[in-house]
Amino acid sequence: MKLGWHVVRNPGQQQISDPSINRHELELNFFRTKSPWNDIAEDQVGIKSLRSRLKDVLSSLQATAIQIIEPKIDVRKLHDAPLEIDDLLHPSEQLSSSSSEHIETWLRQVYDTSRGFELGTFGGHILATTMKRQSSKWTSISLGYISDVVVLLHRFISAAFSAVCHDADVMSALVNAMTEKLTQRYRTALDQTHPMSNADHIVKDIHDILRAYYEVTLERFKDNVLKQATDYFLLSGPDTPLNLFSPTFVSALTPDEVEHIAGEAPKVKRRRAQLGREIRSLSEAKAILIRG
Repeated sequence: MKLGWHVVRNPGQQQISDPSINRHELELNFFRTKSPWNDIAEDQVGIKSLRSRLKDVLSSLQATAIQIIEPKIDVRKLHDAPLEIDDLLHPSEQLSSSSSEHIETWLRQVYDTSRGFELGTFGGHILATTMKRQSSKWTSISLGYISDVVVLLHRFISAAFSAVCHDADVMSALVNAMTEKLTQRYRTALDQTHPMSNADHIVKDIHDILRAYYEVTLERFKDNVLKQATDYFLLSGPDTPLNLFSPTFVSALTPDEVEHIAGEAPKVKRRRAQLGREIRSLSEAKAILIRG
């Protein structure tokens, strides 16, 4: 056990088929009561302590992976990735690491070509230019780091399956069933590592300001539409369309307007005049007959 070995106790075939048996309690009782296994330290036996040890190992490897202590930065520390996720990972590459002296020399060159009009000043674009240059390797470094974490995590999941599932066929089928969804989650993590450019930051700031202004203005706009235009000017105000037709409106109409609105049609007027003339003619003829 001095070499770092860890012991777990898996259920037997009959115990697996018995739903009343608790795997963790069975393992815990075994390492507490069975000799010589009960002489081993508790942190070196059992699935529960194995998880803790693997977590510590993973954290240690993560801390080691992000240390940049060499002139060449290897963006991938782990090169033997499992085949099922190898295509997903960032390829291994080496990036040069500049010293502080090189950075100062480069900054002086940038400053010499970006001086402002006033003494001791520099052009407004110099910060964006230098930041873009300084962060140009961030994507490769972060993708390499996350790729290593993905490899370690995938190994841990495989090791956990091996520890709790003694049937190789069942374990293989289980891994195959989970591979697609695992890959999707790995890819989601890798997609988060792309840093935003200066333009992206500006666009995001503009969007945040626009959203805040939009939310405030929207409330004012809705109040104007609902309370002012709709309610006051169309429904409940003193001069709404509903109040237009009233005795006051009718009494203010001129005779010509009344005639235009409610008068008879010209055809009806002509017919009425013709009938009037015929009535008068008949009345005159009747009077003549009576006198004769």
